[in-house]
Amino acid sequence: MSKVPQAKRELCIRRIKEIYDASLTAESSASDKLLFLARYPGVAKIVEDFEYAHLKLIQDSAVDFEKENQIRSKFDKMHYAIKAMYYMLTDTQSIAPVSQTSNPSSKIKLLKISLPQFSGDLALWPSFIALYDTSIHTNQQISAMEKYQYLLASLTGEALNVVKNLPLSADHLIAYDMLRKRYQNKRKLATHYWHSLVNAKPLKMDSANSLRTLLDIFNENTRALQHREHLQLMQFSTESWGFILLNILLDKLTPSLREKFESEYRQTEIPQYSQLIKFLHEYCKVFASMPGSSTTLVKSGDKGARYQNQALKSNASVSSFVTSMTTCLVCNEQHLITKCPRFLKLSAKERHSTAKELKLCLNCLRLGHGVKTCPYLDVSIVSIEAPYTFAF
Repeated sequence: MSKVPQAKRELCIRRIKEIYDASLTAESSASDKLLFLARYPGVAKIVEDFEYAHLKLIQDSAVDFEKENQIRSKFDKMHYAIKAMYYMLTDTQSIAPVSQTSNPSSKIKLLKISLPQFSGDLALWPSFIALYDTSIHTNQQISAMEKYQYLLASLTGEALNVVKNLPLSADHLIAYDMLRKRYQNKRKLATHYWHSLVNAKPLKMDSANSLRTLLDIFNENTRALQHREHLQLMQFSTESWGFILLNILLDKLTPSLREKFESEYRQTEIPQYSQLIKFLHEYCKVFASMPGSSTTLVKSGDKGARYQNQALKSNASVSSFVTSMTTCLVCNEQHLITKCPRFLKLSAKERHSTAKELKLCLNCLRLGHGVKTCPYLDVSIVSIEAPYTFAF
């Protein structure tokens, strides 16, 4: 740590402390009041020298930033206590006379604005820079030196390393532009949002919480890709991505939930992404209204993973409700095709032909996949929708 800036900052702290001590008795002692008012015009210069030395010190990579920030905080408290006493004694309330200070920093209190910490996480950049621009960057009442101080105080980790080694004489805009150049990258942000969609974790069970989480991921990232009005950054036309988003989201669903969607929209050649979203929101309400009907993935030795229904016997009505939501593709009644009397009366050859015509899996007679990708080949389901391995 450089000794010259440290000594200069220490001198500023002692001088402001002397004026602060004088302010404590200025109201009760006429002589102390005159002494205080005589020394007050020098406060602005002390503050300016302190900020210069302080910023010089915190640019040292070996410095303990939290410790240095505590020193700055104590200095600010004395500074603003002095100003408050001056306003009271001169009956100016909260507005300082222009003749008493030429430093714009007297118009703003640094502790009043609270900014989130930005460490370099690309996902948090848009919200951080939007708040910083609104609160600090475009605020004409804040000096360039104060803006620089705000910026450094709100950065940590990788983001702080981008700007902290700049010379103190550098303009605030240099540091600001360096950050924007590093993180305001349209391609990187778009790739980040896209990966969030593609890499979203598939559902392991049909439950309101897990389904809402998945929907939130898709809604937030598609909105981010489409536009951010305060940044004018993305502006991708995601409306034309319906088919892509539809299939990505379908791949994240459980086989039973996907089968229900395919059954409901079996007459639609290509369902819309918006239809899938609406369908899943409705099922969130269904799952949320029926506690105890969730299923959990369980390991069972050589038999592999299996879904075990955790509902209590008192929740048997839940199972019957879910069953009623499945429409048979053969007779349009409310039951599984494996329970359909009309289908079961057909010969093996006719059943095989019917399953192929309806594009059903020839292993479990469900929509949405084929035999090679059937999730029920090595899975045993203990529930009302037990798989029906059909022998032709």
